[in-house]
Amino acid sequence: MITDNAFAYRHSTDFHAAVTALGIQQRFIKPHCPWQNGKVEPFNRILQTEWAYRQIFTSNTARTQALAPWPQFSSTQRRHTPLGGLPLSLAPLAGHVGCGVSDLGLTRCGGLQT
Repeated sequence: MITDNAFAYRHSTDFHAAVTALGIQQRFIKPHCPWQNGKVEPFNRILQTEWAYRQIFTSNTARTQALAPWPQFSSTQRRHTPLGGLPLSLAPLAGHVGCGVSDLGLTRCGGLQT
């Protein structure tokens, strides 16, 4: 697992115990280089701007309940700029969910040539 250098990842005994129990080797990105987190940083930004900051939560329970359907919404209904505004569910290519269609000029899918 590659994580950033947040305090929770570096110093949490509970997090370290969970990672160890699962047999996962933890690695850290270079400090002050968030782009090394790959897809996580854009996903976190989208989650913040399109979900978390658009509503007010009165409790952690309310926040958790509101979050539960969001990944499904993001995958099936949310419009994606790289796909020409199509949701992932409407842009299949080569049998891979989340790939763009060829008339949008997308030639790669999940790192695989299509």
